[in-house]
Amino acid sequence: MAAAGPERLVAPPLSGFVEIAAEASPEQSGKQEVLRGETAAQWTRMITTIRFVGMGKRMQSNQFIQATLRDLRRTCRGGIISPVASRNLPGYQTSMVHVDCPRALAQEPESVVRLAISGGADMHLKEITFRGGRTAMELAWARSFLSGVVLCQARDRQPACQR
Repeated sequence: MAAAGPERLVAPPLSGFVEIAAEASPEQSGKQEVLRGETAAQWTRMITTIRFVGMGKRMQSNQFIQATLRDLRRTCRGGIISPVASRNLPGYQTSMVHVDCPRALAQEPESVVRLAISGGADMHLKEITFRGGRTAMELAWARSFLSGVVLCQARDRQPACQR
């Protein structure tokens, strides 16, 4: 998502997904993608990307993940939440969590792997949600994909940031 400003999230190349929604305001911007042929109402895999402007100055990624988990516990009764895995990288911190929800808002099982990255200014969220359950292979794919997401800052020379 190449939003204006000194920070942007860059994900590994991904084929087979199409954007179904995008929005931007002074406070945040985001988009949702599903597999080609699926819709906002009928999907099996969704990738969500959100940028919260200025939030990276107010909290670290692990605090942000914990705050989102409090909300998730209300909508996902009986959910199984993995431990939050955090790491510090030069210039930012990342935190990842996996949640299995036996009955989500759509009244179907959902699993989500959520990655939060606190940059110098903004908080970035990228998550992959599986509706109707997920396999161990799908979960491994989601974790691997999200592990390849990087935060690019102005004048960053990382190869991923040249995309």
